[in-house]
Amino acid sequence: MRNEDNPRQVPDFETGIKRLEEIVAALEEKEITLETSLALFRDGVELVQHCTALLDKAEQQMELLLQGPQGELQVESASFIVEG
Repeated sequence: MRNEDNPRQVPDFETGIKRLEEIVAALEEKEITLETSLALFRDGVELVQHCTALLDKAEQQMELLLQGPQGELQVESASFIVEG
């Protein structure tokens, strides 16, 4: 997540998911201001978009090794169907 007003290091997937969990926990608290809630929600949306992009990139890079008819290895692009 990079914002020109407040540059931050772009997190890896695992760090992004952990931060999303923290944001959800904070949003579930009863004693949180509207301003803080909106800021956390905005950060959460940015993190979801970032993590989704990381997953999309990883899916494009994945390859499956399959054994061909003659016993040789063949490399094919992975194709994943996401439901929901």
